[in-house]
Amino acid sequence: MAEGGRELEFREAVEHFAASTLQTRSFDVAAFSSLMLISGLSFERLFSSYVAKNVLNIFRQDHGYKDGSYVKTWAGKEDNEHLMEVLAELDGADYSAKRIYSELEQRYSQVCEH
Repeated sequence: MAEGGRELEFREAVEHFAASTLQTRSFDVAAFSSLMLISGLSFERLFSSYVAKNVLNIFRQDHGYKDGSYVKTWAGKEDNEHLMEVLAELDGADYSAKRIYSELEQRYSQVCEH
């Protein structure tokens, strides 16, 4: 399959998984399995990425995303970049949602006033 076709297939799988999760308010195992197969990632890596992105979304909400006071770029980097750095630093050692949140909080509080 051409690279563009694979990217489209992956994007459609992500959209299906997200829509299913939002609609049912539950974890769609079949959609997640499909996403995992298409992505070529291991179950552990894909699940960890999903958890990490969910933590970032919760972090955003807790820090004013809804009212517009959340600062998405800190210290010259977007929050997604900070998340990727946190994950690289943890290197699977403590990949818990609590630890990821704590690391984001520490970085954010160093550069943003609340």
